[in-house]
Amino acid sequence: MNNQYKALITSNLYFHHLLIMNILLMKKEKDIFLFASIIYLTSNSMKT
Repeated sequence: MNNQYKALITSNLYFHHLLIMNILLMKKEKDIFLFASIIYLTSNSMKT
């Protein structure tokens, strides 16, 4: 694994962590599910 790829993963994880914190603050189960699926889709599209 090269450094550029590591940096991309790290920034991705940090961004997702911020999203998750926002979701937890919302405390709406439907919103959490929606955001989780969006995060999952965006993380998958990043890999391609």
